[in-house]
Formats: sequence, structure tokens, C-alpha cells
Amino acid sequence: MHQTVTRALVLLVCALALQSCGCTTSANRLVIGCRPDIGTTLDQNDLEPVENRKIGAIAAALGFLTTPFKRLGILGWRDLDAEVVVTGEVIHSVHSTDRFLTVDVRITELLADGQPVPLTSTRYLRAEVCERDLALPKAKWPCPGDRVRIAGRLKWDGDGFLEVHPQRAQQVEVLQSSAPCTF
Repeated sequence: MHQTVTRALVLLVCALALQSCGCTTSANRLVIGCRPDIGTTLDQNDLEPVENRKIGAIAAALGFLTTPFKRLGILGWRDLDAEVVVTGEVIHSVHSTDRFLTVDVRITELLADGQPVPLTSTRYLRAEVCERDLALPKAKWPCPGDRVRIAGRLKWDGDGFLEVHPQRAQQVEVLQSSAPCTF
């Protein structure tokens, strides 16, 4: 019995690890997590007034294991059917074992479906860049202090905040580099 349970657990872990081989980031179901509370148009109140905390080393190391659960709807992503373009300064940039580059941006300008989103106070937005699917060379990864423009789909993260998910490498642009960074 013990051997059967062990084999089943090994198979489950392998299946979860293999599921993280792609960067599909929309479950469009939320089994566990916060539901989005935004209206039909994006405004500054939907954005974070304080920067997201930086992804820690343990979370980055376990990304290959946690991301498949997000795809299943456990603290997962929901596509909000909008295209956004965020311009601003990179606050944090972390690469995880799920091959996502998580980039937190202090917004200077934001467009939603081509329309400017008025900002009267400092706001932040996280970008989840699928390094594998975008084939974004490491030399073009946004680093802390860089000025960037990142475009893509607006998604709700079940952890409780909005994110932009680029679909093509051309949607991630470093406008001004501060200094080389290491990952």
C-alpha cells in the first residue's frame, strides 16, 4: 500500500512539473482565491497603491510546482478581455523556475484598450513575462531601475491583483537601461 501511494505521489509531482512546461496563464476559473472587483473600465483604484512585495527565493524556486495549480484555478489567472500598455520604472524583477520573469512596475503611463487611464497618484502593476514562450533573450529582460514599456493581456491574479501578460517578445521593451543586472 505504501509503495502504491508513493508511486501515485511521484506521478502527481511529475505531472505537475510537466504541466509547467508551457506558459498558458489563464484558467478563467477560480476555485480558490480572491475574485476581481473591477468595473467595466479600468481606473486607478483598480491598481495597486503600494508596490507588490518582491518574489522571494523560496517562491521563485518552487514556481515550477505552484504555477500548475494556478492554471487549475487555485489562486489562478483570469483573462479580463483587455489589452494594456504600461510604461514605468521597474521596481522588482525576479526569474522563477516556472520560467516566468515577474516584473513589478511603478506606472508613469497606462493605456487600456488604447485609452489612457488617468492617474492622480502613484500606482503599480505587475507583469508576468513567459520567458520561454516569448523567447525573450536574457539581455532584454527588464531589470530594477530600468524604464520599460510592457504591453499584453490584462489578467486578474487570484492572489488579489491585476497583471499584464505579454504575448510576444516585441511587447517587452526596455526604454532606458539603468545598469546590467544578474538573475
